Amino acid sequence: MKNHKLFRAVIIGCGKIAGGYDNTTDNKIRTHAKAYSTHPHTQLVAVADISIDRAQKFSDRWGQPKAYSHPKEMLKKEQPDIVSICTPDETHADYLDLALNFTPKAVWCEKPLTTNVKRAETLVDQYQKQKILLAVNYQRRFDPLITALKQEKDKKLGTPKKVVVHYGKGILHTGSHAVDLLIDWFGLPTDFKVFDSLYDFSTADPTIDARIMFDNLPAYFIGHDSRHYQIFKITVFGSLGKITIPHSEPTIMNSVLTKIVAGIVKSEPLPSTGATALETLRVCASLIKRLYETIGN
Repeated sequence: MKNHKLFRAVIIGCGKIAGGYDNTTDNKIRTHAKAYSTHPHTQLVAVADISIDRAQKFSDRWGQPKAYSHPKEMLKKEQPDIVSICTPDETHADYLDLALNFTPKAVWCEKPLTTNVKRAETLVDQYQKQKILLAVNYQRRFDPLITALKQEKDKKLGTPKKVVVHYGKGILHTGSHAVDLLIDWFGLPTDFKVFDSLYDFSTADPTIDARIMFDNLPAYFIGHDSRHYQIFKITVFGSLGKITIPHSEPTIMNSVLTKIVAGIVKSEPLPSTGATALETLRVCASLIKRLYETIGN
């Protein structure tokens, strides 16, 4: 890819994961803007936010890409190769739908894919039919260290016995990271049971205490109130040892973007796609449905 052209990238939504978590003075790459700004094959050409003031401040910080208040106008004028969707969870579907009209080469969407399974199914089908790459930002699937742990898990664990997940800030918004990783490691769940819940993020996205079964392997999800403290920890226990999943590497967003570029140029498969994120969404939606059926909201 040495002599390949720069891919024109735009960002919809100018919040923390878009660029707020990063600064321009260190080597960490934890956001879309810094990934685009530092990657040798991409150029951040425009950003959009419903607040033009926020979009302009974001632009000033990240090399003066054009700032827009209307994503549709931005997509029409810029005709980007890659579109990042970094808006609130409940708006992902609308912006995924909007991006389809401008046929970019790839869309890089924050998790969860959407908050509605039927809408997600339709969108995944449309992206596949139009041959537009759809990457969903479940970062641990892109992390080389975690990928290596997955390959070594049988040797390190022996027979997996149980998984314990501590998380907060919603089963969709944050807990889905753990659901997605466990699906990647152990396959689709075979059963689940819901015990309790709290609402520390959104009334539509409860933080659920649950047991999810992966065949004979139970995974216990323990919810915490993120308004008081932050925690995210996944530990897998086995007959020979345990694995605690590390936090993603400091330059993880560069790893994600490198895979997206390789998907465009070489048609290499993405570790996290619309299809894999849809599987994760179905599990999380089933947990929420079971919660309402057994405990109420």
